[in-house]
Amino acid sequence: MTGNEVHGVPSGDDVPQGWGGPRNEVDAEGVRTGSWEETYRDGTPESRGRYQGGEKTGEWRTYFRNGRLRAVGCFEAGRMHGEWTWYRESGVPLQTGGFEHGRQQGTWRRFTAEGAPYDQGDYDRGVRSGIWTTFAPDGSVAKTRHHRGPGAQPDDRAADEPSDLPDL
Repeated sequence: MTGNEVHGVPSGDDVPQGWGGPRNEVDAEGVRTGSWEETYRDGTPESRGRYQGGEKTGEWRTYFRNGRLRAVGCFEAGRMHGEWTWYRESGVPLQTGGFEHGRQQGTWRRFTAEGAPYDQGDYDRGVRSGIWTTFAPDGSVAKTRHHRGPGAQPDDRAADEPSDLPDL
């Protein structure tokens, strides 16, 4: 949390761009438009952002039931686009990574429950690619694995997760 949030709900400079004004509106055809707040059944905010032409656009934030931030990132034409960050319910980062028109792209990093680096590597068009590094608890390199990426045949690709790694 950045300090400008009350129970994980953005305020001040943390409010997604264009958040002010009416919420949860639809146009004459019933298409979602403008600022939206989606809630859990009890009315607690689940997500906040904007719709344009019925598709999510711009920054969206999702929340745990306890009000803490779960994820923040952008949409473009209804697809995840740009950098995203996910958090554990404790507030510790879970993972960060980017999207390009809905597919994972670029460097991704995952973290342990304590916030230490767990692994990192790149995605190319939604497929793990290149060297992925897994870290030991002391931060040293525990393992590296090469992923051939989207051009490889399915049987040439490395497994997504080695079976001997601990659960996050």
